[in-house]
Amino acid sequence: MPNDSEEYRRECEARYVMKMGDERRNTYYQGVLQKRGKAKANELIDDVNRIRKKEKANVEM
Repeated sequence: MPNDSEEYRRECEARYVMKMGDERRNTYYQGVLQKRGKAKANELIDDVNRIRKKEKANVEM
């Protein structure tokens, strides 16, 4: 995936947010909600959850 694509930007943001603590992550989500709207906030949440599930599956046996 090219590093100047929207898909790459979303992946980077989701990985960045995923590494945050719960309180900071929730504050970040609220900022996205206020600035970009509910659809984009939900999109980010879905991206973070997708990456978490993928990484969890790679660890579980």
